[in-house]
Amino acid sequence: MWGSQKLPFLMQMTRQADLKNQLLSFFEEACSDNENVFLIDFIKNPKNNSYQFLIDGDEPVKLSDIAGISKGISNRVDEELEEDLAFTFQVSTPGADKPLVNQRQYKKHIGRTIRVENMDGEEFEGELLRVSVEEIQIEIPANKKKKIEAEKKTVPFNIIKESTIKLAF
Repeated sequence: MWGSQKLPFLMQMTRQADLKNQLLSFFEEACSDNENVFLIDFIKNPKNNSYQFLIDGDEPVKLSDIAGISKGISNRVDEELEEDLAFTFQVSTPGADKPLVNQRQYKKHIGRTIRVENMDGEEFEGELLRVSVEEIQIEIPANKKKKIEAEKKTVPFNIIKESTIKLAF
């Protein structure tokens, strides 16, 4: 009897995992002719059975990119999934204040001010000068009050704990 009570729960969990995989597959198809756009996060909210695709691009993501991807996913959902599945999904970009999570995000921010925290807890801020496959280079400005000279710092991606772009207002 105990096993039979677990069966519907296990079937539901399997169904949710399958749905997640199908939605990711639909996303890949919807982006197949737009190499500029890439997925940085895929979030499931279990409270309201919703999914969120967070995307970014090598260039700024346009509203038409978001609409096209959303429509592509929606068309595939209508064609492929069972009608009794109740869920919603959203395609959006992360907020400007969100940390960078993918190496591809850095390149478009060359010339902007970046704040970096490394794995040792050390923080520094400066202009993003260069991005390579393994590292970034930033120029930390001089601080006359603290008697610190300007310096160029190379930071390997594997020691970056968090980095954010400083917004200029």
